[in-house]
Amino acid sequence: MRNQFSIIFSLLLITFAFSCKNQGEAEKETSESTVQMKEVVAVHDEMMPKMSTIGELTGKLEAEMKLAKKDSIYKDAIADLKEANVAMMDWMRNFGGDFTFEEINKGKALSEEKEQLLDGYEKSVNEMKEKMNSAIEKGRRVLNKNN
Repeated sequence: MRNQFSIIFSLLLITFAFSCKNQGEAEKETSESTVQMKEVVAVHDEMMPKMSTIGELTGKLEAEMKLAKKDSIYKDAIADLKEANVAMMDWMRNFGGDFTFEEINKGKALSEEKEQLLDGYEKSVNEMKEKMNSAIEKGRRVLNKNN
């Protein structure tokens, strides 16, 4: 009887050890995706205030274009600003559709499929950032050059 108890106890101990190891690995994966999620959201949060800059520049460029004889330089800058605006709006709509509030803000664990989606969103948020910054720079250059 004592021998059976030892065997059962040993098996329980081994099972417990493996479950703790697997849990630790899951927590590590969760924390990595949580960090990545925070980084993606941080880029979005950095760019969000620039949406008002895009709106202001677009308005100024449209007003200047009405007064100018050559409007192609204005049209190009305005088009870039509008594309950047659409890029941000599309990115937010898609991101919000693919992830839940808990996954974005509460660190809820992601499925493998969602981890792969997050990898794509990390790339696309940086592309959107570049598009917005580039459009803002171009819009400012056009305004400064023609004033």
